[in-house]
Amino acid sequence: MDEVMKLIKSCGNQLAVWNRHSFDHVQKIIFQAKQNLLRLHENGHLGNNREESEIAWAEVHKWLERDEVMWIQRSKALWLKEGNRNSKYFHMKASQRRKKNKIGKLQDENWVWQELEGRDMLVIDYFRNMFTTSSLRGSLNFLESLVGRVDNSMNEELSKVYSAKEVKVALQQMNPTKAPGPDGMSPVFFQKYWNMVGEPVISAMLDALNTVLRANSPDLRERSVTPPPVGVLKLNVDGAIFKDQYKSGLATVLRDDQGNVLMAASKVENVVEEAEAIELTTIFRGLQLCMSMGISKLLVESDCLLVVEALKQNNME
Repeated sequence: MDEVMKLIKSCGNQLAVWNRHSFDHVQKIIFQAKQNLLRLHENGHLGNNREESEIAWAEVHKWLERDEVMWIQRSKALWLKEGNRNSKYFHMKASQRRKKNKIGKLQDENWVWQELEGRDMLVIDYFRNMFTTSSLRGSLNFLESLVGRVDNSMNEELSKVYSAKEVKVALQQMNPTKAPGPDGMSPVFFQKYWNMVGEPVISAMLDALNTVLRANSPDLRERSVTPPPVGVLKLNVDGAIFKDQYKSGLATVLRDDQGNVLMAASKVENVVEEAEAIELTTIFRGLQLCMSMGISKLLVESDCLLVVEALKQNNME
């Protein structure tokens, strides 16, 4: 996967250079093409030289079409097809989308508009209050009435390895101009040049989806699992950092004293901090989930020694 990401990044850098030389001045090229067509018309050459006039018309049409498609991709307006010369509309949609995605100021409880740091603190306080409770109530008795819905045959089907055909079908079903992934490439890139990029992409995807750690593998470490006391729940937490994608992963699993999974949650955030900070954030999020379920007593298990020692020093065993 790392090798494919490097190749895509290199390709993206080269495409950026090519784009600057070829498409950064589309409006200028359109203007020049129209001026050339107008010159032929004023000189009376449209009727005399059919081939030259057709070339001039085709050049104008080509660049108008490229300009329209470019703004369609930026606008993300998928319900309207290209072909109606709606470049002005798509330009408006793209500009409007950028404005919608930006929050300049917010109004606090005193009806005062807050900007910059005040706006940021207002958002933080809002979500802190939302996920904080003053009283813990409830129990886990409701879990006894839950019935498993996945039978053995369904589980066998879900456990099958992914195939190259499934990877290709999934990619071909994506909308070509949807927002790009972490690699910066929209689906149209892979669809258009599948004959060149298909093989390494499939290989990387299958390697990531179907990898299973075998016994005695250097990537596999065995550890004994100590169950919590009877009647006590255990929360396992794990934070991960994906530096190449500038993202962090938070994962929590809640188990009972028999090892049964009661709750599992994971989330990816656009934050890259120190490993200890990510681990602490994961613990905090896991405890918030447990509190929302009415759980007030549990054990927390973390593999970050520095975090564990810090919590012990603060009497948070």
